[in-house]
Amino acid sequence: MLGHLAAQPCPVQGVLDILIRTDDELIPVDYKFTEGDVALNHVHLLAAYALRVEEHFRLPARRGFCYLVPQRRACELRTICAQPLKL
Repeated sequence: MLGHLAAQPCPVQGVLDILIRTDDELIPVDYKFTEGDVALNHVHLLAAYALRVEEHFRLPARRGFCYLVPQRRACELRTICAQPLKL
C-alpha cells in the first residue's frame, strides 16, 4: 500500500489500495465495496490519486481501476492527468 495521500492544494485525502508501476506508467487501483456501479465520486477520487502519484513518481498515470469487490469486477477509467497543459 502506498499510504496516505494528500495533494496540495487538492482537499481530497485517502488511502490508495494498490499502485501498479510499469516501465512507462503508473496505474492506481481503488477497491470499492459498493453494491452499485462506479459513481462520480469514485472517478474524482481515482483522478486525485492519479494526479498525486504522477506528482510523486514523475511518471504518467493514463488510467486507473476501480475494483468493485462485491461484483469481482475491475472498471478501467482513463485519466487526462498525463497530458500537460499548454499555455
